[in-house]
Amino acid sequence: MRRKLTAVLFAVTASFAQAKSWTDDFSPSLFATSSVQIVEALSNAIPSVSSFTPKTKADVSGSYIYNQGTDSSNRLYLFADDTYMRVAYHSFSAMRIEDMGTWELKTGLVCLTQTENHRTNVWSTTDFALIPIRNGNDMFMVGGHWGYSLLTASVEHDRAGDFSLFMWGHRHEERFDSDSSAREKSMILKRWENEAPRRKAEVEAEAKDDIQSGIPPNPHSPSAQGAGGR
Repeated sequence: MRRKLTAVLFAVTASFAQAKSWTDDFSPSLFATSSVQIVEALSNAIPSVSSFTPKTKADVSGSYIYNQGTDSSNRLYLFADDTYMRVAYHSFSAMRIEDMGTWELKTGLVCLTQTENHRTNVWSTTDFALIPIRNGNDMFMVGGHWGYSLLTASVEHDRAGDFSLFMWGHRHEERFDSDSSAREKSMILKRWENEAPRRKAEVEAEAKDDIQSGIPPNPHSPSAQGAGGR
């Protein structure tokens, strides 16, 4: 199983740049409200996908990985204290908390309420309703608007099946209980604080580069909102 997963992730990484090219000007047009709807849309391309309705928060709490490349990845954390974070990790730059807030389980969906926004990745931080599905033994979260639109478009464009799900879905990595959840959250916030000077320097440099290149400021970018950190 591990060998198969490694092969899938390698293929996803190799095709990620190509997938990015056709999504540069992508505009989402689809909305999903249930795992059944997503499964029906994907069943031909991904026969192993199945619907999943969590009964309690413990069924979905934990960490999820998405947008994974050779030297970067993003993670969604659903903590046991009903808070969430979406975090970007890069080997060449400071960790960035893209957004955070609270989460709850409603009619089988994970619903996010954002309280802080430092986003750099529009598609991954615009969905506030996440829909759990299964692919074999793996659980994924799919955003009800951006995620669902990108996933179905990717299946049609690349005919990639599982690869599309790994690119545009959030794969469950680790389950949290109250203790492991508190430890993970504390570690993330401590790193966020420790890397604040580096992050500030990076976003200031990015803003300077944008000005020199004639790129208008993005109101949602960290450079427009401040580097973040407490």
